[in-house]
Order: sequence, then C-alpha cells, then structure tokens
Amino acid sequence: MNDPLQSAPPLKQPPRARRNTPRSRQARALRKLVLVFAGLSVVVLAATAYTYIIHRQELSADHIRQITEAAGIKCNDFFLPVWSTASVIRQWGENGTLGENQIETLNAKLLPLIEQVPHIQAMRIVSPRGRLIYGLMRHDGQWAACLVPETDAQNPNVTWQLYERNGAKMKGQFETGPPDPLTRERWAEARDQSATYLLGWTPPYPLFPNGDVGMSAISGWANDGQFLTFGFDFRMADITQLLNEIKVTESTIFFLFAQGRLLVDFQETADDPTTAMIIGALDDWTQSAQADGPFRFQYDGVPWWGLLVDADESPGRLGGIGIFAPEAELIQLKSPGNLIYIPVVLVIFWAFLLSYARRVSRQETRENGLIDPERISAAQLHAVIEGGEHDRLEFKSTLRWNLKAEKAGKEIELAVMKSLAAFMNSAGGNLIVGVDDQGGIIGLAADQFPNTDKYLQHFSNLFNQHIGMEFSPFIHFGIRPLGDEQVFVIACRPSSRPVFVKDKQDERFFIRSGASTRQLKMSQVIEYVEERRKASA
Repeated sequence: MNDPLQSAPPLKQPPRARRNTPRSRQARALRKLVLVFAGLSVVVLAATAYTYIIHRQELSADHIRQITEAAGIKCNDFFLPVWSTASVIRQWGENGTLGENQIETLNAKLLPLIEQVPHIQAMRIVSPRGRLIYGLMRHDGQWAACLVPETDAQNPNVTWQLYERNGAKMKGQFETGPPDPLTRERWAEARDQSATYLLGWTPPYPLFPNGDVGMSAISGWANDGQFLTFGFDFRMADITQLLNEIKVTESTIFFLFAQGRLLVDFQETADDPTTAMIIGALDDWTQSAQADGPFRFQYDGVPWWGLLVDADESPGRLGGIGIFAPEAELIQLKSPGNLIYIPVVLVIFWAFLLSYARRVSRQETRENGLIDPERISAAQLHAVIEGGEHDRLEFKSTLRWNLKAEKAGKEIELAVMKSLAAFMNSAGGNLIVGVDDQGGIIGLAADQFPNTDKYLQHFSNLFNQHIGMEFSPFIHFGIRPLGDEQVFVIACRPSSRPVFVKDKQDERFFIRSGASTRQLKMSQVIEYVEERRKASA
C-alpha cells in the first residue's frame, strides 16, 4: 500500500501467524535432524574412507604375498633344476671328473645332464683368461659340441661337431667365430657374483654364437690351483614365458638381488627401464633393516607394493627374489568388499531427506502465508491479488518509477525497501511490484529496464545498499508472468535480528501495522525488539 509512512505510539508485538503450528514445529525438528545427520554422515564417511584406505593396503599386501608365493613355485620349477645341474657340474669339476680332454668323454657326462633341463640352451667352460675350452649347445633339435685346443693363434674360429640327442656322433660340422668381448665381459662380471652364490647372472645380452638375446648363469670350480668358469645360456623367450606366468598384473616386476644389490632385472629393456626404481626400493628396504613382509613405496608419485625374499629363503638359492606391483593394479584383482556401498547408501538417504525437507519447507512457507515466487501459478497469483492488501501482503506499482512525475524517483525505491524491512521486522509477508493499490495489473514495463536481468540486478543493488546483504537469506524473489504482463514477487520471512533501512546517514526502523507500513522511534524500537524476542523464545 502506498500510504504515507508515519510515526506511531509504542506498539505491541503483532500476532505471529501460525508460528507454533504442528507443521512449523515439524520443520524446526527436521532442520535439527538434518544437522545431526550431516554430522553423522561426515563421521561415517571419514570412518569409511579410513577403513577403505586400510583395507586397500591390506588387500594389496595380501595380493603381493600371493604373487610372491606363486612366483616362488614357478621359480622353483624353472631355476631349481638349473641350480641342481650347476651343483653337479661344480662337484665334478672340483674332484677332477671333468679333467678329460676328449670331447666324447665330456659329452657323455654333460649332454645327458643338460638334456634333462629343456630351458638350458647351451653350456660352456672357459679358462681364467676367458678363452673358450668346451661348448655344448642345442642346434636344430640336436646337439653341437666343440673342444677348443690351446693355440697361439689369437681368437681362433670355433669348429662345432653335431651329435644326436642320445650323444651319438653325426656327420656334419660348422664353424663360428670366437666369443666376442661383450660375452667375456658379461661372464667376468657374473663370475664375481658366483663367489657369494652358486650362480651369478648376466643381464640380457646377445648370446654366443647365434646372437639370440638371452641371459647366462655363471659358476666355476678351482682345481690344481686353476679356476675354471662354466655357465648356462637361457633364451629371453623362455624367461619371458616364466615372467608371463608370474605376472598377475600387467606391470608386475620380477628380479633377483643379493645383499641389497640388484643382480638381474628380468624386465630390463631399452624402451622401459625399471632398474632405477628397483635400485631405489632396494636402498629403502636395506635402510629399513630389511623389514620382513610386504612394504609400500612411491615411484613417480604412484604407490607400489613390494615383497623381497632374501637369499637364504629364495627358491633354488638364486639370491633374493623381488616382486613389485602397482597398488592400483593389485586392487583390481579383488574389490574392497561392501565398503563402496556405504557412500551410495548415504547419497540415496540424503537425496530422500533433502527432498522431504524441501517439501516440508514449502508447506511451512504456505502455512506462514508466504508466496513461492518461483512456483506460484498465474491463477494462484491472480487469486492472491484479488484478495487485496492486508497485514502480510502489499502492492507497489513500480520499483523505481514515479508515475506522477514520469521519472525515476529515489522515494519510490525507498518505499519498496521500507515495506520489505517492515515485513522482516514483523511476521513476514509478500510484496508484489507491478500492481496498483486497487489490484490493477500494471506490469514491469513502467520501470523502463531493458530486460529482466537488469531489473533483478537493480533490485539486488537497492537491497544491499539500503538493508544489507546479510539479510538476503530472509527474502525470496522472482519475476512471474501474469496475463500479458509480468510482476515482481518478493516473499519475506521474519528476521530474528532487527532490520533497519539506511538512507544516507539515517537508519530507520519499520514494522507492519495492519495493512500499512509504519516507522518507530528509536525509543520504541528497543521495547519492540525486546517484546518480539520474548514472544519468539
């Protein structure tokens, strides 16, 4: 209503419509329940996250144990026959059984022994200076052997004689060059390892004499003050097959180590080196007093799990066996159980609770006589307007335009702010802009804004300037269509704090009295606020 505002004697607190209805009490109880469940949800989610992390780590540790146990069995099947064969040959060498210089005699002893281990591709005996003395290798389903006599010629060619698998000599020979410097270098490095363990291992390299990529296991014996070296060759294809059987996840890494030092990285390739990660993890493991059981470490920001079985416990006495695998891949082997369903249940519960709370809030709003500016229909809005102004409803023709003066007027803007403050200082109410005192629909065009966005922005600026942004939670507004026109609907909830209208240096306090807005003197404000506080307690 556009009546002039005037001072008034002290007023009693106006009646507060339906403030203690069952629906209002239900809404307040529901708000408290939401807060309680919010706190409980945070606690449950935190506990679930912690349990999930612990469970995830336990699963990873269990998986790496299982992988290592399975790898131990596979390694036994692959390496234990190698170790047993090497032990026999070393014993024969030490007691002089291999001191013969006849190739048939050496073949008769060594060929049946090596024939039983299909993944040994070749065996060689070399002198302390790295000269090839005796060689035996698989060749096109048969065997080829050589016995190289001492000669003054440097790097002589090697003549290989063919033999049946049963050791019978066949017709046919072929020649190869001598072992290259790389082969001798690899064997020399591995021979140093064999001083600690029965077998030392070379990294992958081109095998003699065919150049296939593989690895060699090196050992030796001392006899009559002379140390002779022998070794077995393995194709990388056979080792890769072993790794594929061991690898439960795509990125599982398998290696041998001794005394905290990497012996063999079976995955080592030019394109994807893993040596740096293994060496770093071994260093950490050694510095942690070689902790027993699975351990977790970070590499390039990715969590990994590892398990190292030391030399005394490793299959085939090969040195230590190490297994590394990324945590993410280990988790994929088995889900963390039902923990994942807890957040899902909470989300469903919260969706239901919030939906119910929103419905109760709307019902409370309707019971308090407030309009929902976003949902009220044109028919409902017509019915409200036809009911005329009262203590909780007021009409304003414009937001800023003085229709009589035909220009924007500050007094029009302040009149809107005074009505809003009065509603908030009382029992709440609704203000509809674009409707005259008699209920005639004027619309929003009279305010001459280019679009509704500018209209709403102007209203927000007015509210923040004259009332304050801190009171914005107490209003709900929106533009609604009404026939060919639009109106601006503002629903105001009662504020628990006094609301003042600021106009330059002045601050004024307004309340609703019947269908009008009235201003109180400062002496009256204190009494009114105190009475209102007691009434709401």
